[in-house]
Amino acid sequence: ELCLEHGIEFYSVRLDVPSLARESGESLEEAARHVRYAFFEKVMRAEDIPVLLTAHNADDNAETLLLSLVRGCTLSGAGGIAPRRTLGFGAVERPLLCHSKKEIVAFCNDNSYPFVTDRTNSDISYPRNRVRCNILPELEAINPAFLAAFARFTESARLDSEFLDREAEKFADDLNCGTLASLPYPIASRAIAIAAHRAGIRFALVKPIQPVESKFFRMKRFFERPFVKKLEWLNPKNAMQKIRNRKKKAKDE
Repeated sequence: ELCLEHGIEFYSVRLDVPSLARESGESLEEAARHVRYAFFEKVMRAEDIPVLLTAHNADDNAETLLLSLVRGCTLSGAGGIAPRRTLGFGAVERPLLCHSKKEIVAFCNDNSYPFVTDRTNSDISYPRNRVRCNILPELEAINPAFLAAFARFTESARLDSEFLDREAEKFADDLNCGTLASLPYPIASRAIAIAAHRAGIRFALVKPIQPVESKFFRMKRFFERPFVKKLEWLNPKNAMQKIRNRKKKAKDE
């Protein structure tokens, strides 16, 4: 009705998300997220819409940060919700990230804009709802301006992570033992991950809890293995393919 009143086209879709979650093995929240963005991308392509605006707010960003930290995220995960990212041929932008949920609800009420509250929002069996209902109020009691503090932190983490990624890109096409040994761990680990991604394989070097030094030396030991030394690191894709073939051969045997 609100869209009709303002002459805005409205699109909707109904899907059995619980069934999709069971089939994919994802959580209900993750399956719903994939369904939403797949639908958004489909409409954007059909209607030639270059930018999708979502209503993610400062509370959502704080929830995402806390959940990421609890699950053992890296620096990139500590960046919270990105204000902009690509989606298919277009982009997603979140113009309300700097505003709290209270501000947005107050604006809607002041202007008589109706809105819907998801009836599952109070169900704390979902991790995000537990954070929203139980943890955020406690943080607000400690620091009423915690949302702004979290926003500053996530922006700083995101910018630092993006800088490190850009630096690692410079080395990802020419990996060799000598180069890796000379690079700081944050750059070396990212360069390896970038090369692996380009080769189409998942390659994790980082395990939580262990000291950074032990991770770095474990990584160096990996690249000092005889079969790895022989790889043509001037072409990371070929190198990764050789590793993959070796693993497949060992598995077949």
